[in-house]
Amino acid sequence: MKTLSIIVLLVVAELCGAYAQSAPQTIQQNFDAARIQLSQQREAQLEVEASVGKKLQDIERKLLPARRKNELGMMSASAREELLKKVKAENRVLLDDARYLSDVYDDLSLQLEIMANSAGRELIQKQPIDNQVKGAGVELKADLLDYAFDQIEEVLGGEVAQSKAIGNQGQILAGSTYSVGPLSWFLSSDGIYAGHLKNNYSSGLPTLGHEESANVALLFKGEPVELAIDVSGGKARAIAEIQSDPLDLFQKGGVWLWPIILIALISVFCGCMKFFQLAKIREPDAQWLASILGAVRSGDLESAKQLTQSCKHPAAEMIRASMCYISAGVDVVEEVIYEQLIGVQSKLQKWLPFIAVTAATAPLLGLLGTVSGMIRMFNVITVTGTGDVKPMAGGISEALVTTLFGLVVAIPALIMHTMLSRRSNGVVQNTEKLGLTFVNGLRKL
Repeated sequence: MKTLSIIVLLVVAELCGAYAQSAPQTIQQNFDAARIQLSQQREAQLEVEASVGKKLQDIERKLLPARRKNELGMMSASAREELLKKVKAENRVLLDDARYLSDVYDDLSLQLEIMANSAGRELIQKQPIDNQVKGAGVELKADLLDYAFDQIEEVLGGEVAQSKAIGNQGQILAGSTYSVGPLSWFLSSDGIYAGHLKNNYSSGLPTLGHEESANVALLFKGEPVELAIDVSGGKARAIAEIQSDPLDLFQKGGVWLWPIILIALISVFCGCMKFFQLAKIREPDAQWLASILGAVRSGDLESAKQLTQSCKHPAAEMIRASMCYISAGVDVVEEVIYEQLIGVQSKLQKWLPFIAVTAATAPLLGLLGTVSGMIRMFNVITVTGTGDVKPMAGGISEALVTTLFGLVVAIPALIMHTMLSRRSNGVVQNTEKLGLTFVNGLRKL
């Protein structure tokens, strides 16, 4: 009996040990299964929440117009008008921004077309013709911008590539281009032509400048050289060339510039003639008229006439003509002097009216050229729009250059007319004074 009890106890102990060993493994398995089930439930819950949220957003989106209509319906008529004005103003701002971005993009395309390689040119040619506010070609525009950034990254460190350029005689030259940022230098394949490159939007190929050609040739050989750098991409050099060529102003002035130049030349001629006429006049001294009166008092008219011939002044001719009427009385002499004075005044005013007309007409001709240039500019705007100002440059130049030349001619003409008129009036007043002095002297006799 004891043996049986011992056997039973041993069996129970063995079973308890086995259960104790298997219990932790079962708990771990149950925990892992519960965790997996919890994850699955969470994922299912998230899917349900996403689906519900999407349906809620769709419902909100569908309800938004109805809510907006309800709000508009509850507004007063004045409030709706104010809201409509605000929306239209915002729409105009957005349209202006879109047009500005489109103009900037068009300018980028024009500049990039000059420097682009074959792949870039093909990309540019794919651009839609209508680059207005429409959304067409947005992907192509983005691709072109990416290409432009890639080109900038390539040339920032400097690159040498095969290219072509237009020489000073219009020939197309093949060679190599050394580019650093916006700066480019060219060397022909035969090594004869070298210089910096200038963008030429009309021909599609850059134009070769021959300044510092020897240094450019050394640059391609890898030798250290000093070169003039135009960081504006050639614009500063072009402006300097325009400012250094005065004859270019005559070409920009248009047809209205030639009448201004013509009246300027005639005004200069009249001014010179008048200056030489007044330069010959010499003011008589104080004893000259007293000597003439003394000779008349003594009855020696021939000596008095000889004294008038020795003086180069209009008063001398006037007094000499009046001596022939001394025997008729002083009153007759006075009338003759006034008659001669009118002739002297008319002679001294000669050439001056045309100078005055020039001073008044030149600004008007300049204004006429300005109006003509503005009309031409607005005609160009009607065809090309305001995106690119280069086609309008001719009309603007004609408008400004004619005004410039009109003022350049009018201001000196006005100054010259004022000075010559003052001198002429002084001579006339002095002539009248000498004539009255001569008549008063005769009366005393």
